[in-house]
Amino acid sequence: MKLVNNQKGLTLIEVIIAVTILTIIAVAFIPLFSTSFSNIFAYGDKDLTMAYASDQMEMLYSRQPFSNVDELKNKLSGGQSVDTRDDLYSYNPDYDFNYYIEGVNISDGDTDINGYKVTIVSFYREGDRKVELSSFIRGESNNDD
Repeated sequence: MKLVNNQKGLTLIEVIIAVTILTIIAVAFIPLFSTSFSNIFAYGDKDLTMAYASDQMEMLYSRQPFSNVDELKNKLSGGQSVDTRDDLYSYNPDYDFNYYIEGVNISDGDTDINGYKVTIVSFYREGDRKVELSSFIRGESNNDD
């Protein structure tokens, strides 16, 4: 006796098992994709904020040396000058960034270099996150050449 098997398809149980396996795999990868998308947007915001703070610092580089702190503050438009380093991290939605300036005098024996340590803190995600950028900005020299 010869058995003829003409089945051309999947049984209902095989389909249910295949769908279950695919669902388990999909559910495992969904958090990965949502986290990736969140990180892409977060890093994009961070890059834009860092570029803005960097533009402010570059603008100071191009105009150095500065004769006094007030001249330096006038170039940092859109930002809020703070009195202490701790105040740098207080978000104020009325300003694009906070900055703190402290006078610095560097001496190598023969030469005195006067300048300012400028720290800019720029916020993004409505103040939840921030970037900080610090640099030395040259002041006018007190040396007689």
